[in-house]
Amino acid sequence: MPEPEIAGRLRLGADQVATMLEVTSWLAVWRVDVRGPDGTWNALEHPWHSAAEVRGGSAREVAGELLRGFAASPDHPGEGGHWRLGIWWQQEGDPAGAVFRRVIGPDTDPGGGPGTGRDAPAPTPS
Repeated sequence: MPEPEIAGRLRLGADQVATMLEVTSWLAVWRVDVRGPDGTWNALEHPWHSAAEVRGGSAREVAGELLRGFAASPDHPGEGGHWRLGIWWQQEGDPAGAVFRRVIGPDTDPGGGPGTGRDAPAPTPS
């Protein structure tokens, strides 16, 4: 959500919202799973299953960094492989409840497709 819209909804000045977003962090928790030959999803180890504090960024921005990094990593399953990324706020949960999720494979649209991400809500969970 753009800062001016946040400011309008909270009835605050844009500078106040910018300061809040800059100083308030949220914990991004992510997991990359790769589908095995038997069809089951297998979670990868660190750094593809980890967490970090985020300030002034959205789940979509975090996802962009992770998607690019994983695609270039030796852990990537290759062009014919299926993998998925989930990002949650504060703690890991069910893939369907992720604030950002994407499934990638030979039959998905790399620009969106199934499981396209949803941006994280405002940085402070309620």
